[in-house]
Amino acid sequence: MTKKSTENSWRGNPYKRPGSPYWSFVFKDASGVVRRRSAKTKDLRIAREQLAESLREVELAKAGHVDRFAETRTIPIGTLVEAYKEHLETNDSAPRYVRETVRQLRDFFSFAKVVSVPGIHITDAERFVANIRAKRSAKTRDHYAGALRGFGRWLKKTGRWNSDPFDGLPVKTARDKNRVYKRTSFRFEEAQQLVEAVWARHEAENAQGGMPTQDGYEDAVRDREVLYWAALTTAFRANELASLRWEDLKLDSPKPSVRLAGKYTKNGDDANIPLQAFVVEALRKMRARRSTAQMRRDLGPVLETDMVFKVPSKIAEIVRKDAAFAGLIPLRSPTNKRVDFHCLRKSCARILIELNVHPKIIQQTLRHSDIRLTMDLYGELGEDDLFRELPGKFPVPRMFAEPDENAVVGSATA
Repeated sequence: MTKKSTENSWRGNPYKRPGSPYWSFVFKDASGVVRRRSAKTKDLRIAREQLAESLREVELAKAGHVDRFAETRTIPIGTLVEAYKEHLETNDSAPRYVRETVRQLRDFFSFAKVVSVPGIHITDAERFVANIRAKRSAKTRDHYAGALRGFGRWLKKTGRWNSDPFDGLPVKTARDKNRVYKRTSFRFEEAQQLVEAVWARHEAENAQGGMPTQDGYEDAVRDREVLYWAALTTAFRANELASLRWEDLKLDSPKPSVRLAGKYTKNGDDANIPLQAFVVEALRKMRARRSTAQMRRDLGPVLETDMVFKVPSKIAEIVRKDAAFAGLIPLRSPTNKRVDFHCLRKSCARILIELNVHPKIIQQTLRHSDIRLTMDLYGELGEDDLFRELPGKFPVPRMFAEPDENAVVGSATA
């Protein structure tokens, strides 16, 4: 069998192998050995840049320059991702953030078929996040971009690479000024409809055979009812509720309350919010139910250091489905009123306003530094309030008043 010569195997440099959509290139290393590499890209410009970079490295090696990044070039990208994961964990990053960041990095490296750092190209990253944006929200796209930029900065900062390979990748999607969304807010009656829809939707989907069958799912549905009421009565955000442990709740105190450490609040201050009596009772039942379930699995009762709520990662989507089932939002028709978990916080403010609670109390409940934010952003009323309050308020002008048949008509005078 005759071996193809280096020069005449395929024409051009970079070149394409028969049947391959990707560019490859050939060069001689510092010792004169012919090396063939796949650029793993369909972009000819990128392939030429890789070839030029390889030739520069050869010239530096011939001139006696030491490649400080030779070791990094050969390390599998998966190994570097694990090292970055350890770095995040060492810096006390939230476990959920670490998991999501690692998953997002692996999604990109799988998409771009990256096996080592030299295979990272900014154009691939741009195509990747554009692809994410086409399927997901702008916020999700920004999370992916942020994960890539964080990894790139870590490579440069730790001396593993000479530059950030993702430098220039925007981490924030430019705001579309023509697309304005406002979160909706629910009145108390609507809030009741929303929470009641949680179990009703579960039963409806279960009747259709579309519900999961795993053990404990019904308990999770009941827990979501308590989660909604906790948010509606305390104005806590999703991440704040997810950070609560049972030791943060004072359920047996003469003044039941929930304490939230400043580490988890948006303004950095500790929060201590009173709990409504019906929420206290719901929390007690939830803890008892969870302890019973754990005892059946020989896991022991719920401890004070255990987490109170298990907030699903797709809680915003779940809230929208519950609201649609309750008839509070359209199932299909577009609307500029956004419904997600944060709208429960806004609903808390609206309900308190309807109950004539003093504005300063509402401000303290929502933990705003400026009461104008409380009243302007969270205190806005809905269209139904307009139609409930405005009709009939104006006195009827005389010209439109019904004539009084009992009125005495005076006699005409000369």
